[in-house]
Amino acid sequence: MGVDGLLEKTNFSHYTLLPQRIIIKDVFRQKSEDLGVPVYRPDKAIGMREISKASSVEDVVFENGQSIAAQYVIGPDGS
Repeated sequence: MGVDGLLEKTNFSHYTLLPQRIIIKDVFRQKSEDLGVPVYRPDKAIGMREISKASSVEDVVFENGQSIAAQYVIGPDGS
């Protein structure tokens, strides 16, 4: 999905590129911990599906068979 595909799904229809020297997963982890947001690590997400057109929640499926409902999904592991 390009940036155009984000227009209807979020108010933040852009992406951010950071230099590789910034370890962004550590930045996300720390901010998430500060906000009390759970981080599923090192679980590998293998799929996502939209729960409904009226909702901004996705069903995220992990390699171990677990699934969660998430409003935001971030994968800061590079391209």
